Amino acid sequence: MYLQEKLQSAKYRPSGFDYMRLVLSISVIVSHSFTVTEGAQIAHDLYRSPAGAVLKLIVPAFFVLSGFLVAGSMQRSNTLLTFLGLRILRIYPALIAEVLLSALILGPIVTEIPLSQYFSDPIFTRYLLNATGDVSYNLPGVFLSNPRSGIVNSQLWTVPWELACYSVLALFILGGSRRHRLVALAGFCLTELAFNRGYITGRHQLAIHYGHIPGLFLIQFFLCGLIAYLYKEYIIINRNLFAICLMLSMILTIYVPGGDIILPFPLTYCVVYLGSMNPMRARLLRHVDISYGIYLYGFVIQQFVVWAIPSARTWYLNTLLSVPLSILAGLLSWYGIERHALKLRPGLAMLEAGWLRMRGALLAMAPAPIQTLFLFVHGPAADKAIEESRPIPS
Repeated sequence: MYLQEKLQSAKYRPSGFDYMRLVLSISVIVSHSFTVTEGAQIAHDLYRSPAGAVLKLIVPAFFVLSGFLVAGSMQRSNTLLTFLGLRILRIYPALIAEVLLSALILGPIVTEIPLSQYFSDPIFTRYLLNATGDVSYNLPGVFLSNPRSGIVNSQLWTVPWELACYSVLALFILGGSRRHRLVALAGFCLTELAFNRGYITGRHQLAIHYGHIPGLFLIQFFLCGLIAYLYKEYIIINRNLFAICLMLSMILTIYVPGGDIILPFPLTYCVVYLGSMNPMRARLLRHVDISYGIYLYGFVIQQFVVWAIPSARTWYLNTLLSVPLSILAGLLSWYGIERHALKLRPGLAMLEAGWLRMRGALLAMAPAPIQTLFLFVHGPAADKAIEESRPIPS
């Protein structure tokens, strides 16, 4: 069976992707439990141990998953305006809420300096810029006695790279990738060549098999997920092939120098294989997506648990306490913020209608060659790939 057939059999909403988002977000908390309780050095040791073969796949798998699901959003969006608007509604409201809660509520509670000094410190103002995607990790006097001293939310480091992925995809859309998937494939190949050339020549000094994940590599994982969606009718779903790709992914992360270069391919297969499964959806996953909230608040909650309960400074106790609290935070984020933000989507449709009218008027005044080129790249007639696209959770 091919991937497209699997998606069609589940009406393009297989529960496997929902489970994967939840499992990966909780896995991030588990992986951080070692560093928040014992310091950064243990993370380096873990990444060099056999356990690192699994730990290093968590964040890349998240980006593969994001690329695959966002590809569906790209196909359903009539214009770049709608696509970027949907991304903004999905990312920024919850991010802004997390930043404000950390800076205005958590910080004043746990800071070791007077509040007047806390709010006047430039570090406090700098932290608020996290809401824009310009990331910093410190608040004045916060978590200074923790093993990960002074770090409020290190997990925000991926936000700028997620935004970079959307920017690259926006360029693909301008190039006509919605109508001509070869544009996306060509762009993916060019970015692969550019990034891997930098790695081979030594410009990418941080590699996954050394325990770090360069942001540029995350863009490759994202784009690999995108290509898997666009060419889903060619991907065979096979259990034996999944087992081979999973083993190969773990070997490449730790035992093969330079294995990062080809890692996106087997890992992408593992992600789409598991995501295309369709077990019965748990009640917690029906009509909600708490994975983003868990991801945003998990590290902050772990640091707070370490600060509030010094006797629980072991990885397993930190996990047992932080996971339920993070799930609760994810639920509150979804019902309190994210769900309401997504209700603004009809407003995007109105903006899009106005933009389409203006674009049509401008196009009518353009020279004939420009009109022909525009219609070829962004023409109203959907190609086969778009016609076969169905809703997938974005």
